[in-house]
Amino acid sequence: MPNYIAVSKELHKNMFWKPVSNFSFAAQDSLCPIVIQEAPRAALHLPIAFSKMGDHFGLFVVQGFEPGSNYLVDAAGNWLAGYIPAAYRGFPFALTNAEDQQVLCFDSDSGLINDNEGNTFFDETGEPSTQIKQTLEFLSQVSQNHSVTQALCLLLEELELLVPWPISIKKDDMDVSVDGLFCVDESKFNTLKVEDLATLRDKGVLALIYCQLISMQNLARIDPGSKPEELPLELPFDLPNDDGNISFEGL
Repeated sequence: MPNYIAVSKELHKNMFWKPVSNFSFAAQDSLCPIVIQEAPRAALHLPIAFSKMGDHFGLFVVQGFEPGSNYLVDAAGNWLAGYIPAAYRGFPFALTNAEDQQVLCFDSDSGLINDNEGNTFFDETGEPSTQIKQTLEFLSQVSQNHSVTQALCLLLEELELLVPWPISIKKDDMDVSVDGLFCVDESKFNTLKVEDLATLRDKGVLALIYCQLISMQNLARIDPGSKPEELPLELPFDLPNDDGNISFEGL
């Protein structure tokens, strides 16, 4: 787990940081949260799914089918997919909430901070360096888009357009279901009332729906052992009975 500490002059005035050179830090992330702005590009390379974050759904790219596994990071830490989620591009920085405001933090356990080389946190005048300002701007844009994404997911949930995504993988010569991932119910989407469809259009949700449905065909890029040919876009409500399951519920 990252150990995020707020960036401050007291701690970081004379310190340096290095950009990420590999993605070993993400090697155990089966899912990675994304925002709506990322969906069109992510959909070209990765399967996009919805999963519960507390009481409501969030938007994720699927990177593995078992908690703690990421098929997109190899043993050397190389990223193997054609798109890198914004959450990883901002690392080792993150925005956290503190006293009703967002604070820029750095993962002190990342191994990317030192006292002699790399990018500075602060310039000679004590102001945040250009790289820090750029990082803060990037993370702020992602954070703002995250709020939009949450609202869109909530609308899909209210219209009951999200259903369990029945994914089956081979494990120990058995078919095992992957639980906790959801997708858009295309058949219900196609029969929406005109007024509900207009609401989705006006709120900007249609692009997200199409991106998620199209992205489902990318399952085979994550794990050749999965069965995307058995996952039609018109999905049943009832999951098949399997001998076991892998769950992403309770994130």
